[in-house]
Amino acid sequence: MMADWNLNLYLDRVHSTLNVDAIQGFLHSLGLEPQVKGDFFDVNRVDMDEVSAALAGVRVRDLNLEDSLNISPAETDVSQEKTLLKSNEPIELERDRSNIYSGFHLAEVLRRYVGSGLHIIFTSRLPATFEGTRYHGRVIVADFPLAIISTTGVVEAPARQREYYITQAAYHRAQHAGLQVPEEREFMQELEDRFKEGFIGYDDLRMTDVVKGYTLQAAFYLLFGEAFCESPGCMLFNAHTQAEMIHAQIESGRLCKRHQTMLEAHFSCM
Repeated sequence: MMADWNLNLYLDRVHSTLNVDAIQGFLHSLGLEPQVKGDFFDVNRVDMDEVSAALAGVRVRDLNLEDSLNISPAETDVSQEKTLLKSNEPIELERDRSNIYSGFHLAEVLRRYVGSGLHIIFTSRLPATFEGTRYHGRVIVADFPLAIISTTGVVEAPARQREYYITQAAYHRAQHAGLQVPEEREFMQELEDRFKEGFIGYDDLRMTDVVKGYTLQAAFYLLFGEAFCESPGCMLFNAHTQAEMIHAQIESGRLCKRHQTMLEAHFSCM
C-alpha cells in the first residue's frame, strides 16, 4: 500500500475476548496490510492530563438533547478519566448511562494525536450519535482519517430480541407494584443467560468474529468512502439488531459480490 494509506490498528480499553492479532490476520487474508501499533495513548505519547480533560468534556450529559456535552467537566470527571486511562479493565456501560461519549467529538479528540496514514482504534468506550430525538450508541464511528470501533457498542448498540425487552419490562412492572420478585442483579443474570445465544455479551467468545466485520467496514470507509451495504448477508451490512449483526458477521461472514469485487479491483490497480 502507498505510505499515506498505511492502515494502523490501535488498542484502547478493549475486552479480553477481542483478539486484535486475529483481526490483523483476517485483513491480511483479504490483501490489506494493517499494522498493530499497541495502546493508542502510549504510542502517540499523549499527555494524560490533557486527554483526561478532553475525554471528560465529550461525555454526553443528556441523551435527549443534541450537543449536550460535558463542556466544563468537574475535577471528579477528569480524575475518573485519568483512572480509566491507567487501568487495564474494560469499560462497561453504566446503568445511568453517564459514561457515553459523543462519537464525532470523541473522534475529534483522538484525531489530534494521529500522524499520517489511516487509523482504526478499538475501544470499550461507548460512542453515540444524535439521531431523531436522542443519542444512540454506536459500534463504529468513522471520521477520516480514523475510525473508532467499540466493543461495548457491539453489546449495547444493536437491539436484542423483542422477548428480552418484554420480559425485562414485566419484571420492572412487578417490582414497582410491590410484588415479590428476585433481586434485580439475580434476575438480570438469569435474563442474560436465557437469551445469550441471541446477542453478543461482554465476555462473548464471538466478539472477535463480529469485530472483524466492523473493522472491514472501517477499512472500506477509509479507503473508498463507503462503509455500509444494503445486503443483509454482507459483512458491511449496517445492522440495527443483534440478530442482523450475528447473521452478517458470523452466519454469513463474507462480503457481497459487489464489495468483494471493489476490494479486488483496488489491489489490481496498485
